[in-house]
Amino acid sequence: DRSGFWKLFLRPTFLVFMLAAFLGRFSMMSYYSFFSRYLDDVYGVKEVGWIWALGSRCEMPLVFCSKRIIDKIGLKSFFALGLLGCVLRLAGVSVESNIWVVLCLQPLHCLTFGAYHCSTVTYVSRMFPAKLQGGAQGIFSAITVGLGGLVGSAVGGVVLDAFNYTVLYTAFSGVAFLG
Repeated sequence: DRSGFWKLFLRPTFLVFMLAAFLGRFSMMSYYSFFSRYLDDVYGVKEVGWIWALGSRCEMPLVFCSKRIIDKIGLKSFFALGLLGCVLRLAGVSVESNIWVVLCLQPLHCLTFGAYHCSTVTYVSRMFPAKLQGGAQGIFSAITVGLGGLVGSAVGGVVLDAFNYTVLYTAFSGVAFLG
């Protein structure tokens, strides 16, 4: 029933978790929305697909092994690793040094997407019974991924227009740290 769903959804621990997940997604929108432009503007790299692919390839083994990792270190720790990856990746990109630093940070995608995504989906699935999964996952994703992505991208654009990439990635690293 709907009242049971909202009782589960509005629990303080779930709302705090949802806020942390929102902040994680918000922070990474500085990366997802502006990274290709950053590579071109700062390093003159125009063909960026291979750099994106490097990050995606690094996430695959972690996603594949995520259940074993969660069983070993716990779901909270796995989620915290995802947020820590966001902090480190964005802070590292904020230091405009050379393209090799950026390339060395790409494997952190295994945490910023892999650990983040697997831990959030798993947490929601553990917090709601099977008959409420569709609504719980849908509303959770709409708020964290949808709204977090929309607001993070919009705020990121304003920050980038007003300042520069260093300020953008440093500030959004701080947002991930808050998460």
